[in-house]
Amino acid sequence: MNQENNFIENIQDLIEKYDLKQICRRQDIIYKRYYLYDQLRKANYSLSVIGRIFNKNHASVLHGLRMHQVYTKSKDKVYKMYTADIVNGLVSIPEEKNIKNAVLNSESWEEIVQIKLQITEGYF
Repeated sequence: MNQENNFIENIQDLIEKYDLKQICRRQDIIYKRYYLYDQLRKANYSLSVIGRIFNKNHASVLHGLRMHQVYTKSKDKVYKMYTADIVNGLVSIPEEKNIKNAVLNSESWEEIVQIKLQITEGYF
């Protein structure tokens, strides 16, 4: 659980640092958001959970994921430039979440309650 908490705290720090929740169409902001959407999706977060993190809806997240793929496949230099500082500042994606292992490795009732909350919010 600790690795996942570090990952999420790191994401939240980056969101605050670059003010990624703002309503804005600036390329640097949008590209950073797209990259972080992808990282959260690779960590198996649902579209709605990712949307809640950024105050966006799931459709906006889906669009951002598609655009990330387009920019990545085309090796867009501007996209790479704007996301370089995020790439360097991001903690590695936590290993795949497994409910059974999370429950078995929990050390307190509070951790079990946290796992239950994560299940209801789509983290598993």
